[in-house]
Amino acid sequence: MSFLSAGLLFGLFLASVPIIIHILNRRRFQVIDWPPMKYLKLTLKKNRRRIRIEQMILLAMRTLAVILLILAVARPVVSQASLSKLMPGRARTSRVLVIDDSLSMGYTTAGRTAFQVAQNAASDLIKAAGVQDSVTVLATSAPDRPVVRDGNLQDSAKLMDIVATLPLTETASNWVGTLEGVRAALSTASFANKEVVLITDLRRAGWTGGATRVADELAEARVPVRIIDVGDRRTENVSLTKFELEETLALPEQPIHVAAAIRNNTGNAIANGQATLSVDGESRPVLLPNLPAGATTEIPLTVSVESAGTHTLSMSLSPDALPADNTRYLTVNVRPTVSVLLVDGAPSAQPFESETDFLALAYSVGARPWNVQRATEVKRIGPGSPDVPDVMVLANVASLTGEQSAAIEKLVQNGMGLMIFVGDQVDVDAYNQRLYREGKGLLPVKLERAMDTPTAGIVVEKDPQSPLAALSKLAPAALAGIRTRQYMAVQGAGAGAALPEGVSVLARWNNAENPAAVIEKSVGKGRVLLFTTTTGKKWTDWPVDRTYVLGVRWAAMGIARSQDLNGTLSAGETLRIPFEAGQAVIDPKVLLPNGKGADVIDNDKVPGGGTVLHYARTDHAGIYTVTWRDEKSKAQEARFAVNPPLSESDLEPIASAQLAELLGNLKPSIQRYDTNGVGLGQPPRELWRPLATILLALMAVETMFAVWVGRER
Repeated sequence: MSFLSAGLLFGLFLASVPIIIHILNRRRFQVIDWPPMKYLKLTLKKNRRRIRIEQMILLAMRTLAVILLILAVARPVVSQASLSKLMPGRARTSRVLVIDDSLSMGYTTAGRTAFQVAQNAASDLIKAAGVQDSVTVLATSAPDRPVVRDGNLQDSAKLMDIVATLPLTETASNWVGTLEGVRAALSTASFANKEVVLITDLRRAGWTGGATRVADELAEARVPVRIIDVGDRRTENVSLTKFELEETLALPEQPIHVAAAIRNNTGNAIANGQATLSVDGESRPVLLPNLPAGATTEIPLTVSVESAGTHTLSMSLSPDALPADNTRYLTVNVRPTVSVLLVDGAPSAQPFESETDFLALAYSVGARPWNVQRATEVKRIGPGSPDVPDVMVLANVASLTGEQSAAIEKLVQNGMGLMIFVGDQVDVDAYNQRLYREGKGLLPVKLERAMDTPTAGIVVEKDPQSPLAALSKLAPAALAGIRTRQYMAVQGAGAGAALPEGVSVLARWNNAENPAAVIEKSVGKGRVLLFTTTTGKKWTDWPVDRTYVLGVRWAAMGIARSQDLNGTLSAGETLRIPFEAGQAVIDPKVLLPNGKGADVIDNDKVPGGGTVLHYARTDHAGIYTVTWRDEKSKAQEARFAVNPPLSESDLEPIASAQLAELLGNLKPSIQRYDTNGVGLGQPPRELWRPLATILLALMAVETMFAVWVGRER
C-alpha cells in the first residue's frame, strides 16, 4: 500500500492525544479519605471492572477515529492485484495487451524511448497477472497478427522475453484497425472474464472518428479497458516532410529536380544546419538555409545521373529526439530516352512544310536525341506491345475510325501520353463523335469550329504540376511575341467556366475573350493535351519562336508514360506489382532495407487473367527491392521507396475531451505509467472513501456509547 499524500502521515502522532487526556484525567484529583465514602467505595468496587472496560473501549474508539482521519487525508492507495491474492477462487481472465509500436513511440527522453518504457510496462503487467490467466499480445502495426495468442502465464518469463524482443516499427498508428483487432482477439478468448490494456504514448495521430463504432461495441460487451500512458508530453521535433521529384520523367545526364521540405517544430530557429543527400549510395553534404521556429522550409535540390535505370536517392537530417522521421527515400526511374510517335495528318515533301517537321526537330535536339517515329496513319498497337510509345502526337489528323479511337483510348488508360494538335484537316464532327463522346472520350472538351481571329501572346497558368510548368516560369514578355492567326474554338472552356472533373485549362490565347490554348484531361493512368492550334506554321508562328522547343519538350515529358513497377509508399502500406495475362512470374522475392531477404507470400489472380504480387510487411522505411524471373528466366526487379508516415511527426498529445468523444460509450481508466514501481496488474484503488465511511460510523457509535455509559454524569 502507498499514499498519495504521504507527508500527512506525520499527523498520526495525534492518535496519542486521547490516551494522554485519559491519563491526565486520572491524575487530576487529589485523593482525600472521607468517612462517608467508605460505603460508596464498596459500591464502586463492584462496578470497577465494568467501568474500566467501558473507558478502555471509549479510549480505543477515539484513538482509532484519529488514526482513520489521518489515513483518509493521506489518501492511501492499494494495488487491486494485491487485494485479489487475499480472495481465493477469483475467476480466470483473458487479457488482451496492446503495445503501440508506431513511429512516434521512438521519441527519446532521458536516453529511453517511449517504446522501451512500454515494454517495461508490459512486463510489469505480465508479472502482476494471475498465473491461471491468459494473455494475448498485439502490436498496433499488425493487430490482425497477434504476437502471442492466449499465452499461458505459468510461463511468464517466456512471454516477457517475447515482449522485450519486439521491434519498434516506423508505421503509422491506426486505432480503428487496432480496436478491430482487439475485438477479434476477444472473440476467441479462452475465459469469460476479459480485460483490454492499451499501452501507448497517447499522441493525437491515428485517432479518428471511426474508433467510436468499435469502442461502443466493446462498451456494449462490458469489457473493461485500461490505457497505460507512457508518452512524453514534449512535442519538439525536426522532421523531413517532403522529398519528391518535381518532374514525371528523368533522363540521363539531365538535371533531375527534387523538392524537399523540412519542418522545424521547435521553439528555436536553426541556423547553419546540414543534411546529407545520397545518390546510389554516394553521399554529399547539403547546407540548409535558416529554419525558423515552427515553420516549414522548402529546399530545392538538383541531381544528375549518367546512366539509365532505377536509381535510389535519400536525404537525412541530423538526429534528434525522434530520428525515424529525419530520413526519406526516393526511387528515380531514369529512361534511356523518350519514345514519341508523330502521326502527321498533312505530310509534305517540302522541308518544314509537313505538320510534324518542327516537332521532330524539337524532339531530336540535344546530346541524347529522343526516339522519334513518324507515321501518316495510326497503326494498330496492342497495350502490351513493346512498340507502345511514351507519347503519341496526332497532328492535324483528319479523322480516326472507331477501332483506332478505342485502341488509342486503351493505350492512354494504361499510361501513354497523347497530344492532339488541330488544323484545317480535322473533321470536327468525327472528333466529337469518336474522341469526345459527350465527355466520356479522350478529348477534354467539345470542338466547335476554326476561328480566324489573330491573337498575340499566350498566358500559361501557374501550376507546378502542369506539363507547361516550364513556360509559366518565363517572363510574360517572352510569351507575348507568339502570334496565332487561327485557333479552334471549343465549348465549355471559357474564362470562369466550370470544367468536368479531371479537365483543366493550362494556357489561354491572349485576347479579350481568353479562349483556351491548351487543355488537359486525365484518362486512367494517362494524360491528354489538346492544343487548339497547329503544330506547324499553318495557323501560328509559334514553331519558329524561341519558346517552342522548351514548351513542346516539357509538354511531352510531363505526360509521358511512366512505369508502374516503381513507387513511393509509407511504411505499413502494401507493395503491389501488377502483371498482364500471360506474363510469367517465377520465384519472386523481396530484399528488405536491412539487406535480409523475404519471400513474397501473396501472388493473387485478378480478373482478366493477370496477377498481382503484393508484400504487406513494410514495417520500416527504406528501399525494398522485388526480384523475379520472367518466362525466359531473365532476372527482373522493381524498387520501392518506403518512407516514414507524415502523420507520426505530429507529436501533439490527444486531449482528454477529444479522446472521450472518440471512444463514445467506452469509459476506459487512464493510468500514467510510473517507472518507479507502481504496480500495473490492475489500476490502484484509493481507500479514503471507505476510510471516511468507517470514520463516520465510528464517531456515531462512539457518541451513542459515551451517552450510554454516562459520560456526562
